[in-house]
Amino acid sequence: MAAEAKIAVRGPLGVTLLEVLGSLMPPERAELMALRALGRAGWSAIPEDPGAIAQLIEGPLSAILAEEVGLEATAFVLEDLVPILDLAASGVRRTRPNIEGRSLPTTQPAPPRMKEGLRIAVLTLGSLEQLRRQIGPFAEVTRVRDAFELFTLIDTRDVRLLVVIDGHRPAADLSTLVTLMPRIPDGCRVILWGFDPSESAPLAALDRWTVSDAGPDWADLAGALRDVGD
Repeated sequence: MAAEAKIAVRGPLGVTLLEVLGSLMPPERAELMALRALGRAGWSAIPEDPGAIAQLIEGPLSAILAEEVGLEATAFVLEDLVPILDLAASGVRRTRPNIEGRSLPTTQPAPPRMKEGLRIAVLTLGSLEQLRRQIGPFAEVTRVRDAFELFTLIDTRDVRLLVVIDGHRPAADLSTLVTLMPRIPDGCRVILWGFDPSESAPLAALDRWTVSDAGPDWADLAGALRDVGD
């Protein structure tokens, strides 16, 4: 019988990630989820680079959790993983990240100044820490967890609002949102990101709905949102 695969941990961020997952599910299953996420990312160990571990959590790990435990349970798990992203964001970024199989950027341009009275709300199961770092002071970034919270935010907004509906880590059914939001009010714009064109293209004709062709990374979305917000 083949020996059971063991996950490689390089430092405190990796240890913390496994501890949090292990507090939410049996440790063996937590390690299996992390191993599968690493395999999907093409890495051999949990990274200690802040940007890389955020990418692992928000991308492969969240997708695998959604497949295994469903969207609602995944949302709770990701909430508990947010402190890891906060810890990573407060750390010092290495000049040369050493992650096998993946080339990561080592520098980022200074973000533009905030557009006066602009908020970006993202309906997603993922954490927004990486997007917030990419957006910087350009706008306030808010996570929306479900359709009800989104409708409440739209109704009570007091600033210009860009709503991003994340198709990569969906938190609500798109057809439900369209049915319940037939009209987008002034001062608000809805951007569909990461959906299949067969779902999103027909909605581009609706007033104040836009389909974004930005790539799947949060950095891609940040660049597209800065263009929209200008």
